[in-house]
Amino acid sequence: MRLGLILRFTTDRDIAREIKNFNLEMERRDKIAFKTMADIVLAIMFHSYWKYFLSV
Repeated sequence: MRLGLILRFTTDRDIAREIKNFNLEMERRDKIAFKTMADIVLAIMFHSYWKYFLSV
């Protein structure tokens, strides 16, 4: 859908602005995904330590 919007623009400046916005959006999504992955890893580590602590 985004690609269709880019192709519909006529001037190069509009295309460049749209690509820049798209890249910024992707960077923001990558940061959110990385944070989520880090949270999941921390949760798994905490869970395994907790199980070990309870079993001792």
